[in-house]
Amino acid sequence: MTNSTPLSSRRRALAAAAVLTLAPAWSCAQGSAPETPQPGGTLNIGTLVYTLNAGSFDPADWSWKLNNDLGLTYEQLIVADLSKARSRGGPHRFIADAWLPHDGMRGELAERWRLLDNPLRAEFELRKGIMFPAKPGVMEARELTAEDVVFSFNRINQSPKKIPGYFDHVAKVEATGKHTVVFTFKNYNSEWDYRFGWGYYSAIVPKEVVAAGAGNWKNVNGTGPFMLTDYIQGNSSTFTRNPNYWDKEKIGNQEHKLPFVDKISYRVIKEEATALTALRTGKLDVLELVSWSAIDELKKTAPKLKTSRWLGISGTVIGMRVDTKPFDDVRVRRALNMAIDKQAIIKGYYGGNAEMFVHPQHPDYTGYYEPLSAMPASIQDSTPTTPRRRRSSWPTPATPMASSSRCRSAATRRTTTW
Repeated sequence: MTNSTPLSSRRRALAAAAVLTLAPAWSCAQGSAPETPQPGGTLNIGTLVYTLNAGSFDPADWSWKLNNDLGLTYEQLIVADLSKARSRGGPHRFIADAWLPHDGMRGELAERWRLLDNPLRAEFELRKGIMFPAKPGVMEARELTAEDVVFSFNRINQSPKKIPGYFDHVAKVEATGKHTVVFTFKNYNSEWDYRFGWGYYSAIVPKEVVAAGAGNWKNVNGTGPFMLTDYIQGNSSTFTRNPNYWDKEKIGNQEHKLPFVDKISYRVIKEEATALTALRTGKLDVLELVSWSAIDELKKTAPKLKTSRWLGISGTVIGMRVDTKPFDDVRVRRALNMAIDKQAIIKGYYGGNAEMFVHPQHPDYTGYYEPLSAMPASIQDSTPTTPRRRRSSWPTPATPMASSSRCRSAATRRTTTW
């Protein structure tokens, strides 16, 4: 999946953008937050995928980019708990792709949830009083209920475009009360909460939107902090503040109604040079992705820009067919791995803005990432550490598998804002 980190992080961050740090999932650096929120105004944003138009407005199309396109409007059961972000003194950076640590979640549409046995199931209690706003020609304003969750799940599960096997662990989903939803499992899946809770395919869409035509942007209507009010192909998606949004933000000892911002515009910009010019001249307030090669010049020409630098999630990969000679021999793969001068790549290609990728997981994937020092001796031996031997950034296992050589850029993702 692309970044993108799920919009469960971005949605709330942008709702509070007038006063708080923006989108910790992309580590957007801001100045110190004012003590009193200053509501109002418009944010013009070049998103992580600012070169692409909306992929689809219908969750049943199974577009990974729906999170990016409509994450401000369609909400989910679970969301990132940004009070745990490092920008607010917490332990988490919230930048890892499609990943939330277990202690970094909170309920969004769900007030609470629990796992139960006999049979194995997940029970969600929804927040009461959350409203779908009125949408002329589509629906009257009404309360979110458990039936909306059941409908949304069943619809994407029955879609011919769904990812095969994605929900095979789910036996059934049912509303056992007006605000209670139960997911009964055939077997345990460690990604159960991601797959329909806070992941890419978890949007809760009312049946009225589907009846009107969920693929038409004019019919989009969700419980989120913003409403999609305009869409221009190849130009922009405009979101306007939902005046009846349910959530609040606590700043100091005082709670404030969200969202603070009146309007957000996601800009579509096909060329990097155009995007950088828009940022430099103030036509963009936020650019979520700036290449390391452009940042020094930006700092010179626009010294007021504030940037944040972090380690990219993915690396540069050279894949090999391990069922074809000579790559079916682990010794050949290991020799190729050790022969590549990755330090030269880091210095010459990335300008020093990268580091060795020891394991195919980002260090932020808690519970999955394993440092080289904890790996078996046979793996460590394939990663020379003495100055006279080239370092290996990808230990090759003894058993045949797809092997690659990687180095990971420390600046492939950089958020820049005024």
